[in-house]
Amino acid sequence: MAFALFPIGAVGLSTVEGVSAYWVRLPTGSKPIRDIYTAGVPTATDGKGAVMMALGVLDSLVIDDCEDAWDEDVPENFTVSLDTTDKVVGTSSVKVDIAAAAAAGTILCEIVAPGTALPKFTHLEFWIKCSIATTAGDFKIHLDDNAKCASAIEVLNVPALAANTWTHVRLALATPQLDSAIISLGLEYDVDIGACTVHLDDFRAVRLATVATPLQVSQFVQDDVYFALSEPVDSAYHQNALMLVYYTSPDEDPTCSN
Repeated sequence: MAFALFPIGAVGLSTVEGVSAYWVRLPTGSKPIRDIYTAGVPTATDGKGAVMMALGVLDSLVIDDCEDAWDEDVPENFTVSLDTTDKVVGTSSVKVDIAAAAAAGTILCEIVAPGTALPKFTHLEFWIKCSIATTAGDFKIHLDDNAKCASAIEVLNVPALAANTWTHVRLALATPQLDSAIISLGLEYDVDIGACTVHLDDFRAVRLATVATPLQVSQFVQDDVYFALSEPVDSAYHQNALMLVYYTSPDEDPTCSN
């Protein structure tokens, strides 16, 4: 059985021989594919098909589900509400309208479950959308064991955001060993970027480790180096991913004349 191991980035729709699918190309120098497992999703130990090795979520803890409007401390020029139409997880998201007069450094806060302990977790994940494009650090997330994020233990930069686009964000916790009694979650308007609307959804702490995820191969080009997955791969979510592909090449096919 032939084998290929290579880094894999985002896999979106592309076209090979006129067919639109989630195509992946084997690395240069790989043997072509005579046959590959397409009967479904194999197990990680089957030794067939495609398996992705990437950082994955082993454990998670919801910090705030964004099913109620944040109200621990609502600063001047901030208006907070629930949006039941524009959301990602659950039935609603938190909508934050920020007026042009809002001051840089202002923090909107929400109470979280008393004493939320994060030492065993490695990252904070959440969904965010802004009505205007931003640069990294324009917004920051605060986690604090004091009310109203008075002296945050964690201050994490939100990455650059495209306008009007939900973005899944995964941020490494700086000092998880100190995050033993979190009671306040905050969104800091760190840079005066003008009036905008921010949506927030599904804040959770996660513990990451490298895991093997079997992937379904839906089709392939026989005696070539292209195969298609049944669904896309998001490289932002599946970080540092490697693809392991097991298949039969022409020189291993017992029915092949050569």
